[in-house]
Amino acid sequence: KQFRMWGHTGRHRNGAVLFHTFVRAWKYTKPDPLYGKYTTKEWTRYLIECQPDIEPADAFVYRNEAFTLYSREELERLVGILHGKLFNGFRPGLFILWAYRMEWKELPAWEWNMLKADTHLSFLGISPVRIQTDHKRHIVTIYKKSE
Repeated sequence: KQFRMWGHTGRHRNGAVLFHTFVRAWKYTKPDPLYGKYTTKEWTRYLIECQPDIEPADAFVYRNEAFTLYSREELERLVGILHGKLFNGFRPGLFILWAYRMEWKELPAWEWNMLKADTHLSFLGISPVRIQTDHKRHIVTIYKKSE
C-alpha cells in the first residue's frame, strides 16, 4: 500500500513524502489528541467562522462553506441536531464543530409524508425537513420534498 505524509507546510506540489509498505492494518493515533475522542475516522469536522453582522449591533453570522447561521442559538441548535461538540478554533473567530455527517436527500411529497422522522419547520434555510439519525454510522440524514 502507498502512504503519503504531508510536510509541516501542508499540501503543495513538492510537500509530501511517499512510501510503500506491506501492512495488514495501519492506524496512526496522536499521543495527546487535541479533540479527545473526535477524529475524522468516525466524525465530521466543520470549520465555522464567526463574523460580525451589520444589523443588529453585537450580532454575529456563523459561516461554513456549506451553510450560514444567523445567531448563536441557531449554532447551538445545529450542534444538538448533529450530536456534536463545539471547540474554539486555532484563531479568534473560528470554531470547530465535531459532529455527525449530514446527508441531504430529496423525496417525492408522498414518500416524504410517509417518512417516520423528526419534522423541523426550518433547518439551514430549508423548510420543512424531516431528520433521521443513524447513531451507529454517525450520520444525520435530512430529507426535503422534491419540487
